[in-house]
Amino acid sequence: MSSGFTDWFAASLVPLFLLAASCASSGGDTTPNRYQSPTAVFDAYREARGKRELRKLFSLLTPEAQSHAVFESFFECTERGSKQTGAIVTKYVDLATLNDDYENQYKKKHGVDLAKVQAGHENDPTFVPPPHDEQLWRDAVVARVKDKAGFFEAVAKLSEKNPVSPLGDLEELAVHGDTATGHAKMTILPRPGESPPKAGGPPPIYDKPFKFRRVNGGWLLDSL
Repeated sequence: MSSGFTDWFAASLVPLFLLAASCASSGGDTTPNRYQSPTAVFDAYREARGKRELRKLFSLLTPEAQSHAVFESFFECTERGSKQTGAIVTKYVDLATLNDDYENQYKKKHGVDLAKVQAGHENDPTFVPPPHDEQLWRDAVVARVKDKAGFFEAVAKLSEKNPVSPLGDLEELAVHGDTATGHAKMTILPRPGESPPKAGGPPPIYDKPFKFRRVNGGWLLDSL
């Protein structure tokens, strides 16, 4: 028996899985490359982004940033709730063990058996389940994604009709030991169906922040 939260989450995904055909996937994550400076990995990111080389882009992230990107991709799929996202989730995510894994890890960390606590309270509107552990849930989701780079690529391609907003040079780079920060100006282009800027006016500019971290002697992006 599942906890109240996992029951709700599984139920929210049911329409996706009923619409999606079941299929398998294999293949590991793209091994992160190492760059000698934050500027070098930024330039590689800008090039991969401009060419829509999504697996290459994924390889430029730290392991922690990769995990964050994977979870956000999973969340986007559940938010869209379409046949297409359902097919992606079914292909890449091991849903059969996801809820059980979360509940097992929750019990180890908090000493609470969610299934037992929930038992008998399914129809009790006054019942308050134990608090949800967001980080534990994120870890469980990421651990159950097969071919994380492929999953990230598949979800990102859902937005491939949107233009790639040009990204300027890295500015005001500040290095502090094994971490660094900087920013770059990004020209925001209108998406299909959006109104362009006022006639004669310049397109909006977003000052996009970047974080970097040195991992095993090389620099990687610590944020997207």
